[in-house]
Amino acid sequence: MNQDDFRFRAIFMPRATKKLIAVMTNPKIRFVHYTTADSFTKMLSSGSIWMRNARGMNDLSEVANGHVRIRTALYSDGRIDRLRAALNAIHPGLTPSDEILSLVDGHARSMLHDTYITCVSEHDPREDLIGRLSMWRAYSQGSVGVGVVLNTEAFKSETDVLGVYSSPVSYLTDAEIAADIEQIITNIDSERQWLATQDPQLIVNWGFSMFLFGLTCLKHPGFAEELEWRIIHNSTLHQSTEVKPEIVTLNGIPQRIYKIPLKDYPERGFVGASPNRLIERVIIGPSNYGPIVRQALIDSMAAAGVHSPENRIINSDIPLRVSH
Repeated sequence: MNQDDFRFRAIFMPRATKKLIAVMTNPKIRFVHYTTADSFTKMLSSGSIWMRNARGMNDLSEVANGHVRIRTALYSDGRIDRLRAALNAIHPGLTPSDEILSLVDGHARSMLHDTYITCVSEHDPREDLIGRLSMWRAYSQGSVGVGVVLNTEAFKSETDVLGVYSSPVSYLTDAEIAADIEQIITNIDSERQWLATQDPQLIVNWGFSMFLFGLTCLKHPGFAEELEWRIIHNSTLHQSTEVKPEIVTLNGIPQRIYKIPLKDYPERGFVGASPNRLIERVIIGPSNYGPIVRQALIDSMAAAGVHSPENRIINSDIPLRVSH
């Protein structure tokens, strides 16, 4: 990310930027993708990560949650008027706020219906041998769950080759959403002199991105322990020749997914996505079928080009209590 992009991001997405800085500068940070062993082997055999429509996520209310809460905070206590004034003061005679809000309103349906997501969590090194209990409860009921620990190299690549973007989830109260909007207004006012030297269209683009990621990456604070990041593709806004749609049946439901190829594009600045470089370890969740699943994963990972997969697989010994 060049310095200007970073500065725009810090102005319009201050909370997410702090998280991004931590990932970019701390080599110990990794991500983990919790899923079922069945889904993981399908990912390996297809050579791709699957992105599901946001409407098919575990909690359907997540889709509309960000829209309602951000809009409520924005239109309370005069914040929308102050945001408009801050934006429109950058280039006298221009009204970027009108363009930004028009884009948001015009793409509201697309944000709800055409956004595809896969989720990862920040990985705590203390969970290297056992995984996270709440995730096993989510993915080990009626199936065998796995936690795929990922290196962050691919997440740090600065490229638009895939038309896919990652962003941390914010677990905010209504008061914190309002405070974030106030901070953004303050940032725009403070950076007005620099912003005045920038192309007005860039200001519109970053303002729209602020809403796009804010609306799709906001969850109830009760989920904060998930430490989730979302990998996002909007099939209307982000065109890509590499990320392609396919119809599959998941849990008996036919649906369109988008597939992110597990491959590097070094000539286009994207590396770290090949299975051998991406997958650090796999934690098999609590199960009576651990040895059987382990052998299947060794075979699947080897076939996908992962070197020494037997040394990257761990069976969690955390007890999982199943209610009756």
